[in-house]
Amino acid sequence: AGSGGSMEEVALSGISGAALLVIVRYCYSATLGTDLNADTLMEVIFMSEEYLIPQLRQDAATALLGHLSPATCIDALQIGDSFDLPSLRMAAARYLLDHWSAISSSVVLDAGMTTRQLMAEVLRSSR
Repeated sequence: AGSGGSMEEVALSGISGAALLVIVRYCYSATLGTDLNADTLMEVIFMSEEYLIPQLRQDAATALLGHLSPATCIDALQIGDSFDLPSLRMAAARYLLDHWSAISSSVVLDAGMTTRQLMAEVLRSSR
């Protein structure tokens, strides 16, 4: 802060430091960076909607395709549906179907629910 001026602090809530760093980097260089994990990419998709950066949302969704796993595919499916990202939604649905046995064995089911009912519910909720 030069010659008597003061810098004001801006508090940002609801965003991790990792996601904020990705967004700032993207605003300056139009690149996401490397070594991003699925959680950060999902958060960036959410925040790009809030900060009105549609190309960032698309680029983060494309990067998320490389991070689909049994732990992330259901969230990716729902994010693809919620944020109008059809390529993410389709890839996540395909991953879910291709890896169903691994995914269904890692999900804790509600009492009385079968894995078939779970799959139907996941696919229905993401339309």
